[in-house]
Amino acid sequence: MAGRRYRLSPLSIRETGTTYSAPIASATVTVYLAGTTTLATCYADTTTGTALASSATTTSASGYFEFFVDSKDYTSTQRFKIVITKATYSDVTYDNLIILPDLSGVTNPYVDVRAYGAIGDGTTDDTTALTNAFSAAVTAGRRAYLPAGTYKILSVIRTTAEIFGDSPLKSVIYNAGTGDGLDLGGASYYSRYSNFQVKGNASSRDGITLYTTAGDNPGYMRFTNVYSTYNGRHGLYHRRAWGTQYEGCDFHYNEGLGFYALAQAGDGGGANALSLSQCQIRWNGGTAAGTTFSDLKGGISLNGGNCVTLDQCIIESNNAWQVLTGQDTYQGLNVLNIINSYLESRDGSGATVGGTFYINKGTKVRVNGCEIGFVASGAGQTSYAYYIGDEATIGSIEEDNNQYSGGGAGTELLINAGKTLKRPIHTVVTKQMGDVGAGGVPVAQT
Repeated sequence: MAGRRYRLSPLSIRETGTTYSAPIASATVTVYLAGTTTLATCYADTTTGTALASSATTTSASGYFEFFVDSKDYTSTQRFKIVITKATYSDVTYDNLIILPDLSGVTNPYVDVRAYGAIGDGTTDDTTALTNAFSAAVTAGRRAYLPAGTYKILSVIRTTAEIFGDSPLKSVIYNAGTGDGLDLGGASYYSRYSNFQVKGNASSRDGITLYTTAGDNPGYMRFTNVYSTYNGRHGLYHRRAWGTQYEGCDFHYNEGLGFYALAQAGDGGGANALSLSQCQIRWNGGTAAGTTFSDLKGGISLNGGNCVTLDQCIIESNNAWQVLTGQDTYQGLNVLNIINSYLESRDGSGATVGGTFYINKGTKVRVNGCEIGFVASGAGQTSYAYYIGDEATIGSIEEDNNQYSGGGAGTELLINAGKTLKRPIHTVVTKQMGDVGAGGVPVAQT
C-alpha cells in the first residue's frame, strides 16, 4: 500500500557563510539520511513510482527546488540531510531536517475503500473490496469514503457503515447483478449518508433498501445528495425507518417506484415523521401501457405512519401517478403535507389513466403553494389532479394557493362511484379547483 508523500522545498536563495547572495540556478541538491552519507529514497512529485536517481535534484532558475519523501519508506522519526553543491561555490549542508510528521496517536477520520482493493473503474468486480472496507469502517467506528469512481458490484452489500462520496455524479456504486444494491436495514439510529449514487440495471431489484430482515429497525437517518437510479424495481425501499430525512436526493429512471415507503403489521408506522426536502423523483415506472394503482409503479408511494412532509420537491413524468397513498394492503397514511413543490403527470405515458395524486384509504392530504400539472395528450388517455380511490372513507384534501394546469382529457377531480370524503375539499382558488358537493360530485367551477 502506498504511503503519503511529504514535500520539502526550504530554499529560494543560497546561503553562504553569514551573508545572503542571489539565488543560484542549476545547483545540485542531494538528499541523505541525517548524519550519514547514505542516500535517501526520494521522489520528484507525489505520483511517480520511480525514486530520483542518486537522490538528487537541481535548483531552478530562481534557485528553487523540491523533493518528496514517502511515509512508506521511513518512520516519522527519520531525519534527513541536504547538501547543495555547484562549481565555484562553497557547499551548503542542512542536517537533521524533519520532513515526515509524527502522526502517532492520530487516526484517519474515514476508511478509504481503495485501501481494501476497490478499483472503481466500472469493470472490475468491487463487491468484496467494498464489503471489506465497509466492515473495517464499522469496526473502527469511522465513516466509509467512496472516492470518485464507478464501483461495480454483482450482489447486494448489506452494511451498517455510514458512507460518503465526492458527489452523486462522481462516486457511483453500480449494481450489475440481479438483486438489491445497498442494504442499510441493519444501520443504527442517526446514521448519515451523503454524496454518492447507487445505479442499477433493468434486471436488478431495489437500489437502496432499509429493510430486508425481521428486526431491521433503523431510524432518524439522514440522506444528503444521495441518488438511486436505473434500478429494475424501486429506487428506495423505506420501511420502519421513522424520522428519516432526505435532502437533495434524486430517484429517477427506476422501473418500479422512485420511492416506496410502507408499513406492515407490527411496524408501528413505517413513515412516521418522514421528510423529503429539495428532492427529485422523475421518470420512474417504465413505459408499459395499462399501469394501474396496484402495480407498484410511479413516483412516490407513501403508506403507514403520520405526518409526512414533501417540501420544495420536483415530482414529475412518472408512469402513471406522481404521488400515491394507501397503496399498501396494511394501512393508509394519516397526514401528508406537500408544500412549495412542482408536480406534473407525464404527457403521453403508457397508462390510459394517470395523474398527480392517487389518494386511497384514510389519508389526509394538505397541498399548499404547489404547481400541479395533469396533462394527457395521448389517444384514449385521461389525467387527474386528484383521483380518489376505492376505500369507503377517504379522509380529506385541503389545498391552498396552488396553480393548476390541465390539457387534453385532463380533469381536476374524480371520486369513485359510491365513495365519499370524510371532509370535502377545501380550496381557496375556486376558479381553478371546484369544491366537492353532496355525494362526492364536483361542484361546477366558478
